[in-house]
Amino acid sequence: MSRLLSKLLPFAVMAAFLPSLAVMAVKEPRELLAAWLIVNLLAVFAEYIFTGFGRPLFQLIGRMVLRPKDDERPPVDWRLPTHSTVWNLLVYGLSATVTFPIVDWWHPGYYSWPLPLRGSVGMLVIYAWEYGWGMTIKHLTGRWPWEYRYPFKFFEKFTLTRIVNPLYAPFWFFFGLALEKIHLYVVPSAFSFIEAVLKHRPWQLTP
Repeated sequence: MSRLLSKLLPFAVMAAFLPSLAVMAVKEPRELLAAWLIVNLLAVFAEYIFTGFGRPLFQLIGRMVLRPKDDERPPVDWRLPTHSTVWNLLVYGLSATVTFPIVDWWHPGYYSWPLPLRGSVGMLVIYAWEYGWGMTIKHLTGRWPWEYRYPFKFFEKFTLTRIVNPLYAPFWFFFGLALEKIHLYVVPSAFSFIEAVLKHRPWQLTP
């Protein structure tokens, strides 16, 4: 039963997501495209920073907390290599682009909730999207789109189905609040700027 639920859950998440995306694509196509581009730009940048510094950070924490022997300490790669996947353009852009308009339509008073409550709700929503997208892409491609791997096996005990890790709860808490600000302030400002540029068309030289 649990295996059946694990297969059906990601598709249920996507089934709830696609109608909202279709409505936005019809009613607000330019706003949808602008938000998708802006969120992806910021989220992919954040991912590269996070994946680049994440592994060395866990290596240093592991050395301080676990105190392994010298021959059990993997060397820190200070080149800070990063990794991502093109699938994340869907994961980041569409998830955030659609989630906040749904909140605007169905619960406009959400933004007046206490900050700890909003951060906790955002964290849970991010975990739901992460699991839903991860399992969906796994079913479509046969490969995990990302995996939480660490230099010490101790940290891997906290992972769930390789793509969800409760250790990231504080990061998702603040990341959800950051996405909220991007939705409320950055996206509207950027869209207004784009609209103004397209209206005046400064690249067209007047005779």
